[in-house]
Amino acid sequence: MALYSDDTLPILLTGANMIDAGVLEEGRRTAARLNTTLDRALVLSGHLTPGKMDKALQAWQLVRTNMLSVETAVKALRLAMLDNLSVEDALRCLGDHHKKTQKIPTISNRITRLLVDAGLVSHEKVQAAIEQSLETGIQMGRVLVFRNDITATLMQAVLSSLILIDEGKINRDDALYAIGCMGNRKVTVEQVLFEQDVYKEEPGQVVKLAELFTMAGFVGDSDLLECLEIHLLKGEELSLVFVEQGLVTNHLFETAIMLQGMVSNGTLTAFQAAEALKQSSAKGITVYQAIAELNPPPQRHQPLKFEELFVASGVVSRSPLNIVLNATPQTPLQAAKKILSARLTSDEMIFAGLRCYSLNKEGFLSNENTVHALQLCYSNKVDLDDALPALGHQVPARMQFIWR
Repeated sequence: MALYSDDTLPILLTGANMIDAGVLEEGRRTAARLNTTLDRALVLSGHLTPGKMDKALQAWQLVRTNMLSVETAVKALRLAMLDNLSVEDALRCLGDHHKKTQKIPTISNRITRLLVDAGLVSHEKVQAAIEQSLETGIQMGRVLVFRNDITATLMQAVLSSLILIDEGKINRDDALYAIGCMGNRKVTVEQVLFEQDVYKEEPGQVVKLAELFTMAGFVGDSDLLECLEIHLLKGEELSLVFVEQGLVTNHLFETAIMLQGMVSNGTLTAFQAAEALKQSSAKGITVYQAIAELNPPPQRHQPLKFEELFVASGVVSRSPLNIVLNATPQTPLQAAKKILSARLTSDEMIFAGLRCYSLNKEGFLSNENTVHALQLCYSNKVDLDDALPALGHQVPARMQFIWR
């Protein structure tokens, strides 16, 4: 029995990153307007080619006839899209290696306990989600999000909190309090913990492999939730879970390790490494050729000064800023306080600016993209958490809070 049997095809399409939730809703509206099926609507609207849809329908048919679980079908489609394979060839490639993460979740684990203790879902909803998970092979947290029992933001907060607990950066009481304070705020739990002054990352950290894959666009939000849950339940390295789930190939994994080493020795920044990984895969070229084609070419990163970021993004004019800062050296926090005291901009823009500055200084966002992100926050009056995805940037939340 499939999760939401009428929605098996949408689960396959979104789970394999062939379309996102917005395209899915648009496709459903088009199908209703034209009185046709979802698959035809998505092809007619140009969101998927007939060839790609045929692969999805093949996987869907295998699920419908109970020849394949939803989880395995999603993995096969991911691999088929990644390496331009048929569904049958993708299934053969998956073999036993990609079955490692198909363990059934236990009725009670640290994730379910934190969910219930934080008051996010009831025991009954958790139990129902676990039963759906047992039937489909899809992780419980993703089921809860599909069922609208919890938002993706809060599910991400729970999983991220448990990772921070494992790393010894917060305790369980900190996590419960922070999650309770989130409410309907569309922010990361790292931001809430930072605001409560119980969490702060240290500067100079090397990019994690999982972050490289996410920054390069190989892992979407819903897939990340599922992989985080598997990582926490099995204790396996997150980047290896990506491989086992069919999100990245072994070749990409090996390439990412090499790029991580280049970030570690200062040859590349994290954002340059992520772009090289992305282009190497997209163009089918060696990673060295991808690095050579980076624009601008790799060079020692010269991060923006905090005050220059505000001028370049058009948030503050240079003349009043020079008067306020009086041409004396300032730490970012000192400059932020003076800019705020002079009422040159708002609290929200100062906070967004400090987060952008942190990402830029640590090499997770280029100078140009940092300016664009702050510009978008200012001109469109949106939060940085909305601005970054709108510009196509998936950056680690942990790297945005290093300036205190």
